[in-house]
Amino acid sequence: MKEISKRSTFAVLFYINKAKRKKNGLCLLMGRITIDAGIVQFRAHTEVNPQTWDAKAGRAVGKTKEAVTVHKTLDKLERQIRSHYFSIIWTGTFNKRMLHSLFVFLTFDFYPHESVFVRY
Repeated sequence: MKEISKRSTFAVLFYINKAKRKKNGLCLLMGRITIDAGIVQFRAHTEVNPQTWDAKAGRAVGKTKEAVTVHKTLDKLERQIRSHYFSIIWTGTFNKRMLHSLFVFLTFDFYPHESVFVRY
């Protein structure tokens, strides 16, 4: 009998929320983790100028101090997300509760004094 393997989809996306622009003109940087049909969205606690944001690349454009800071923050977040995801996958099972644990792990590791915001 032929064995059917289940393929898991995994994606990390960073975007800005232009609808909630702050008084200083900057926008909050948001993140979205998608695994199979589960989605977790979170704040990256970083602000970026919407004129320097490249939505297609998910990065700030340029080599300004602001852009470099944003890149470092996003790279660190993405490394941690991928590392934790692969450690969960190593167990062989994955469900929505594990997706939530991935988000909580990142939130408390990156921002230990912040409240947790999870939206499924």
